Amino acid sequence: MTAPHATRRLPPLNAVRAFEAAGRLGGFTAAARDLGVSQGAVSRQIGILERWLGQRLFDRVTGGVRLTAAGASLLPAATEALDGLERAAGRLTRDPWDIDVAASVTLAMRWLMPRLPAFQSAHPHARLKIASVPHDDDVSGEVADVRLRFQRGDTPDADAHVLRMDRSGPLAAPGLISRGQPLRTLRPIIASRNAWDWTVWSARTGIAAPDLSHGLILDTDEAALQAGRAGLGVVLADLDFAAPECAAGHLTQIGPAATMGYYVIECGSGAERLGPRRFVAWLDTLVAPA
Repeated sequence: MTAPHATRRLPPLNAVRAFEAAGRLGGFTAAARDLGVSQGAVSRQIGILERWLGQRLFDRVTGGVRLTAAGASLLPAATEALDGLERAAGRLTRDPWDIDVAASVTLAMRWLMPRLPAFQSAHPHARLKIASVPHDDDVSGEVADVRLRFQRGDTPDADAHVLRMDRSGPLAAPGLISRGQPLRTLRPIIASRNAWDWTVWSARTGIAAPDLSHGLILDTDEAALQAGRAGLGVVLADLDFAAPECAAGHLTQIGPAATMGYYVIECGSGAERLGPRRFVAWLDTLVAPA
């Protein structure tokens, strides 16, 4: 049997909050504004903590205060502890129908948004908050109940909760194609870090990619599609995402498609609540049959 822990010896919580705010924001005045108290109250609480620790945490300098070595050592731990407490309390007090979703800009705009009316119609009391990030690779770093993350590769991981497959092909505006230029001579539009998608596409199709050292570099696939439509070069894009432009004749596929990866559903710590569970169940209804 594990022995019970000794009684915790912890400093006063209000004193820690005052110290953490002052250290994080760089002064007592800013901390007072953040906490909604007077500057004198912040100073008193920090004094309580300094006496409790037996160490000075701030040096008073011209124009403000500066963390001592002891204060600088304590601040990261104080911030981490308060952040953890805030997150845990937030999970317990949040409305069960609050749903935080993270996805790339292009997946959110081109795939998720057109489908969301069906979810909102079925669950009108749900409150969705969608955080969109420029690159697929950044989604995994977002704090969210549900993350729609991109996984590279021609097959998904065995335990992956697959949402959809990315089949990408080269697309260009009709004006570029009419000039009769071969694909390898067109200017590539690059929206991925290190142009990895063009490299993978070339390897999987056996077709030489355009010269990637002279590409137009953009920060989202959405911007890349718009650049391709404007005739600025050839864009490698998910064919489902580009379907509206292709149907309208603004872009034409000029080479074969290849599987670039899979979008997978990844659940965060808040996904056990009712709203996120219902959202994931709804996403599962959208998964195409294998």
